[in-house]
Amino acid sequence: MRNKILCSVGGKQKRAVLFFVCATLFLTPVLSFAGQVEGVVRGLNCAVKGISCPIDKQDPVIATERTFVIVTAPGAYYLVPNLDRAVLARHYDENVRLNGKVNQKYKTITADTLQVKRQGKWVTTYSQAMVDQWEADNNSDS
Repeated sequence: MRNKILCSVGGKQKRAVLFFVCATLFLTPVLSFAGQVEGVVRGLNCAVKGISCPIDKQDPVIATERTFVIVTAPGAYYLVPNLDRAVLARHYDENVRLNGKVNQKYKTITADTLQVKRQGKWVTTYSQAMVDQWEADNNSDS
């Protein structure tokens, strides 16, 4: 019975149904969920190659790195598109924890907070609230 129903649909109707299904799939937004990512800040080029470079924050190679990522495991990393490279470079080779919207498909996290592990405790070094407060303090002087 099912095959008879499918066969009875004309060519134009099949194309319309196919178009509707494809359009729905393409227009469905990629879902992001609140989450947390822990790892070590490294350069994207080094993370892709699977090597540890530069050696430390003093290494001049760090200046040539354009994008920094959070390496969570060998070969696994997350991009942080909303943080300036200087923020992440400041924490190069440190254990960090980011809270925000995680997109598993694109391996990104839009960070609400960035915490660095110092002496066994997580210390917040970036948050959107800090940025908002700084902007409010500096824009009120104008």
